[in-house]
Amino acid sequence: MLYSHLDDAGNSFEAQRSLIHTASGIDGGGALAADGQGNVFVFWHAPIQGGKDEADRRIWLARSTDDGKTFAAEKIAFDKPTGVCGCCGMSAFADARGSVFALFRSATEIVNRDMYLLNSSDHGQSFRGTNLSKWNVGACVMSSEAFAEGPAGVFAAWETEKQIMYTRIDAKTGTAASPLGAPGSGVNRKYPALAINKDGFALLGWAEGMGWKKGGTSSWQVLDQLGKPVGDTGHADGVPIWGLVAAFAAPDGSFRIIY
Repeated sequence: MLYSHLDDAGNSFEAQRSLIHTASGIDGGGALAADGQGNVFVFWHAPIQGGKDEADRRIWLARSTDDGKTFAAEKIAFDKPTGVCGCCGMSAFADARGSVFALFRSATEIVNRDMYLLNSSDHGQSFRGTNLSKWNVGACVMSSEAFAEGPAGVFAAWETEKQIMYTRIDAKTGTAASPLGAPGSGVNRKYPALAINKDGFALLGWAEGMGWKKGGTSSWQVLDQLGKPVGDTGHADGVPIWGLVAAFAAPDGSFRIIY
């Protein structure tokens, strides 16, 4: 897990360095988050010492308290033996209140590929975990997740049973609402993207019909401040093979999707 940051003058990047000291075996990628108080959080999943399969994988965290200049040695972020889906990605986010969140897919007993939300209210020193949605499948589903923050809290999105799911995490309590599925029906919905505009409306985007060496369709849905769908679901062909979708909000409040 290589890391680099701009020098104090903002002119160049320092030499890259690895944040892994003992937790080797990174597979499905990692995640980066930073708050406004100088804390930087780098997550990845890897086996515990002597681990042999996905059930022995854990979420690891290397944390900096000086804007990424130095990092403490990595530690296990969540000690419950959930395992981690090997080639699935994970995502992390730090909100305006300083809370830290991470999403990852478990691999308990091979077939329990559930989506877990980790939440820390003490700047990454400890995390509590919530099983957001269950999925019984004995295979790595190569999934990803997304976060975005609005006035009512943080939105999170992921894939379960080939459907895009999402929830809103309350800004005051840090608790997640009951997950909802993206409206309508589609074939193999994957790879969510989120953006929130100046009015607090969210855009939930995703890809449909993707497969091995196969492109698909970009789809999206606007949500109100509390996560309820607004208007119809949109679609556009042309997501390339191995492609993803990305979303952002323009200054005038409109949304853009890139793929």
